[in-house]
Amino acid sequence: MKMIDTDINCVIGMYESGLTHKEVAENIGVSRALITKRLREYGYVSRSRRAIVNEAGIVSDYLGGASENAISINHGRDRSLIRRVLLAAGVSMRSQSEAETLKWSTMTGDARANQVSAANQAMRSQTPEFHHRSAILQAKAKEKSLSKACDMELLFIREFEKLGLVVTPQKAFGPYNIDIAIGSTAIEIHGTSCHPHNNPYFRKRIVSLLKGGWHVIYVKAACKIDANRTARQVSRMIDLIKSEKSGVRHYGVVRGSGQFVAGGCLNSDDLSCVSGSYTLFQAIA
Repeated sequence: MKMIDTDINCVIGMYESGLTHKEVAENIGVSRALITKRLREYGYVSRSRRAIVNEAGIVSDYLGGASENAISINHGRDRSLIRRVLLAAGVSMRSQSEAETLKWSTMTGDARANQVSAANQAMRSQTPEFHHRSAILQAKAKEKSLSKACDMELLFIREFEKLGLVVTPQKAFGPYNIDIAIGSTAIEIHGTSCHPHNNPYFRKRIVSLLKGGWHVIYVKAACKIDANRTARQVSRMIDLIKSEKSGVRHYGVVRGSGQFVAGGCLNSDDLSCVSGSYTLFQAIA
């Protein structure tokens, strides 16, 4: 058996500092049994692990705002042991949200900036596939929570339901959330005065929806709103879409007043769009 090369006083010092026989043995590189034997020779009887834990210090640190992880590092003990001590002492454990709030409240401005910078850098280093998967998961979460449904969308949803239409708010489709889905038609509530097909971002979104099998109708809700008239106009457009059997995916724009503005369809990988009357919607233009 390998003998201890280190002075026995060093072994005793480590043991008296709070390390167990096993931890002393690991530090020196010998067996636990050998450490136990040598310590007994000098009158040191083995103690329980619980007896060397500074329970009062752990509880005090936690109540003072330190995290379980920080206490684990400071006391040199496993995090699971820290939690057992806190629970045994009847300490009310902080939730993840409470822990994050406390952590950020105690940070300096520079520390917060560094934390945010590191997080942003980590996100920028991710692959496009990672960001795409994340966007899909976020879209599904938004459909479930309806966290992005605005008052204007809710207004039109009520009008569509009065007409007997079955609606799905914030319907997830890939990385997108459709404001209002009715069958295979995506109703998008557009809050600016510009035509959505003239904006590169919205045009890409429209094409993606059309290629994904959706018909798309944009309601320009930036002007005077007549929700009832607009809902009836959209309903007529949906009826025309249903009656058309060619398989072409159609696009249309109406104002919030119910006036038809423009129409189009998917043309190969792009959007073909015209102002004014459009063949499919000419009956309501």
